[in-house]
Amino acid sequence: MKIAVCRNREREESLAIQSALCEALAKEGVDFYLATDALLPQTDILCVLGGDGTLFAYAHLALAMDIPIWFINAGSVGFLAESSEDLPARAAQIAARRYTIAERDLLEVKAGDARYTALNDACLMRDTSRLQTVTLTATTCDETVARYRGDGALVCTPMGSTGYAFSAGAPIVAPDGQGMLFVPIAAHSLSARPVLFGPSAVLTLSCQEGAELFVDGVNRSHIGDVVEVRLSQRKVRFVLTEKPSFFAKISTKLL
Repeated sequence: MKIAVCRNREREESLAIQSALCEALAKEGVDFYLATDALLPQTDILCVLGGDGTLFAYAHLALAMDIPIWFINAGSVGFLAESSEDLPARAAQIAARRYTIAERDLLEVKAGDARYTALNDACLMRDTSRLQTVTLTATTCDETVARYRGDGALVCTPMGSTGYAFSAGAPIVAPDGQGMLFVPIAAHSLSARPVLFGPSAVLTLSCQEGAELFVDGVNRSHIGDVVEVRLSQRKVRFVLTEKPSFFAKISTKLL
């Protein structure tokens, strides 16, 4: 087994966790290396040390090689991450292949000729250089879902429902749920509300004044006025060495 280890280089605490993890993996005889921009051939697992932002920065490496991600919390919230405690025991589980794999949905985002993959969300926002609302329309199957003035709209996976969507007033969806969630952002309307769509839905977001696209928090710059979002046929896979504690994290991190 070969594991690539990457971390959030802007957080000092991630360095200490990386050192402890590497020591634990070495004691178990696990082949590992420190990765930055690329992965070596025959890599079996990508281990990400950081918060959700670090995961978004490195996940494309795992997706490109179709390998699972072992995500260890070294950030602040870390809804998707495992604890950094008891790393020797976790390393022993990895070495013995005593772990489970959880699959999570991804979004496929189309903006003009550009294509993006999102773990959490895609967000169509007003021009952030001006404090002015825009007119947004969401449609599916030629049917209008919502039309309103506001700051923007986002579409998220169940995994992304605890991110920006949560701050925008959306409900929490269990990470193993199916479908995608449409969420108006700062809508100047009483009728614009979050809507959960099924796995086969295709949602089109349009902005009358033009807008900016953010994919997992990364600004993809001004892209015009139409974005199409659907669930990807691909899945992101996570290595789990502990029993998932999603609702325990909700109670400790959001209350």
